[in-house]
Amino acid sequence: MKTVSWVLAVLGLLLFAVGIWMLTTAMASNDWPTVEGKVVTPNVVGRLRQATNARHRSLEYIVEVTYRYQVKGRSYQAKRYSLGKGMTTADGFNDRAEAREWIKQSPYQPGEPVTVYVDPADPENTVLNAGIQGSTWVPVLLGLLFGLLAWLNHHVLMKQAANKPIQSVVFKI
Repeated sequence: MKTVSWVLAVLGLLLFAVGIWMLTTAMASNDWPTVEGKVVTPNVVGRLRQATNARHRSLEYIVEVTYRYQVKGRSYQAKRYSLGKGMTTADGFNDRAEAREWIKQSPYQPGEPVTVYVDPADPENTVLNAGIQGSTWVPVLLGLLFGLLAWLNHHVLMKQAANKPIQSVVFKI
């Protein structure tokens, strides 16, 4: 049982550390230099919607935008929309036609200009939507939850151990 507490604690620390890195990077992205890019293509992609029960999973459609940009004369191509949502520009569409309709009304048309935030330390690290998003907090919150579960598990074990009678061992010589 002590192993469970340790596993939860280690997972919590790892998630928390990744979350802090994501938050600090997302905050820093607000100050990254920008360049003008061009939309190559917006794509509709199907993926399984997360659910607590596998029988309740369903297909949802998301929009990903591929864009090109240049830094110091070198061309790059990327898909990352933000540090919270990754490549997902828009999500939650129940059918492909609904997602395509969103694209038609969005600013992400092929050849249209987009503002690209470029990490000065790594020009391949870019986003179209800088800053902290709601989903950027997920690893931090999960890390705290795992830490809380580890703490609770540890204290339950300690109480169980405290309530056990102490058995004496008698050795006969």
